Amino acid sequence: MRYLRTFCCIWDTRIGCIVIGYVSGALSVACCVGSILRLFLGLPLVLQNDDAQGEFPFNPLFFVFSAAFFAFHTIASFSLIPAVKEGQGMFIVPIVVMLFIDILLDCIAITVLGMMLGRQNDIEEFLTAGVIISSILMPLLIYSVLIVISYFEEMFQQLDQVPLQKSKSQGKNETTPSNSTGDSATSFGTIV
Repeated sequence: MRYLRTFCCIWDTRIGCIVIGYVSGALSVACCVGSILRLFLGLPLVLQNDDAQGEFPFNPLFFVFSAAFFAFHTIASFSLIPAVKEGQGMFIVPIVVMLFIDILLDCIAITVLGMMLGRQNDIEEFLTAGVIISSILMPLLIYSVLIVISYFEEMFQQLDQVPLQKSKSQGKNETTPSNSTGDSATSFGTIV
């Protein structure tokens, strides 16, 4: 498999993964805190406004879901940094999954915001800004996934192993790869 060898044409993919971990983690923390604050700041509006009759003027489940999602995203992002520094390949997989989910959610956001732009709205500027931001984020997310996957492949290629695939062992009851002694430094990441 071919993979990227550099990050921003200057650094190697290892440094790229560390940068992606810090940037993604910082953005995840900001979004998680923002979602939690929106819930807590919306609560006094409900309690003070007699016309609301105890109901939120917005759907609180949206902010609960986004806070939980960004909390998981924060954990996955910040687990990428020690995984790269210590060479633990399996701790890279959660950020790859989260980045794929981000790409999927970004595609959905572009589609929904684009469909809403087709109708007459008084928030047309907001929708246009959302489409522009999502369109800019899409290639950045794809590039981030490519960098992280490239480092993942590069790390296992240096160990002469294929990650997450069955090894070619001679016996059916064998539990370790045939070229391994069971040492965790040489056999992690291979499913037998």
